[in-house]
Amino acid sequence: MPTAAIQRSVEILLLIGSALVAAKLYRNGLWRRYRVFFAYFVFRVPNSIWPLLVTTGSPVYFWLWLITSPVCVVFYVLVVAELYRLILAKYHGLETLGRWAMYAATAGSVMISGLALLPHFTPAMPQLSRVLGYEYALERGIDFSLVVFILLLLGFLSRFPISLSRNVVAHAAIFSLYFLTATLGLLLHALWGKKLSAEVNLFLSGASLVCVAAWLWLLKPAGETIPARIPVFGSGDEQRILLQLDTVNAALLRASRKI
Repeated sequence: MPTAAIQRSVEILLLIGSALVAAKLYRNGLWRRYRVFFAYFVFRVPNSIWPLLVTTGSPVYFWLWLITSPVCVVFYVLVVAELYRLILAKYHGLETLGRWAMYAATAGSVMISGLALLPHFTPAMPQLSRVLGYEYALERGIDFSLVVFILLLLGFLSRFPISLSRNVVAHAAIFSLYFLTATLGLLLHALWGKKLSAEVNLFLSGASLVCVAAWLWLLKPAGETIPARIPVFGSGDEQRILLQLDTVNAALLRASRKI
């Protein structure tokens, strides 16, 4: 089967899977706990339909991509912020600090990416090329900062033995794989350009399909009450480490009240 036909089949499966995930979250009431994640999958449904109906390379396709791509990026930022809230629910001081640090780093990364493009813009450059340049700068900057914060979040989970539900652990692991794979795809596109674009797109779609299937299978109402035991590396005395975490969180809360 040609790569294009396989790609289209995977995209159709992704559309069906996205609709099923959104419907399952709503039916089970989990959307109240994962509001941003639920909204993202509601958005994914129409955002998965139009690429199947519009000819690739047409002006309509380009403008729809230009409009919807930043929306996806904003959802990525908000989903990562929601992950921080879910994982650090008992440590509001740490959660607030991490969330605002992520927002600040994301804004700074986007600004640096945009400024780095300025020397490449010339008066003779078409306006469309400028728009595309800023679009890629936006996505590159945000993706880079989110990768850093996702890795920090995973590092935190591997270091501190905090108690989390099975749903939160599964969601964090799946989204980390989902986003890191998408970021790897952007890197591969930048390195190889159009040479292997079809293969890279198929790889990305296949990875997304695996993640969607995992969300559909693993996120259940019962998973909110079942604790998950996360392997902690080099934890030593768990009570001592948790006490240190409580101390840092309390200090941050006191500092935030003084501001």
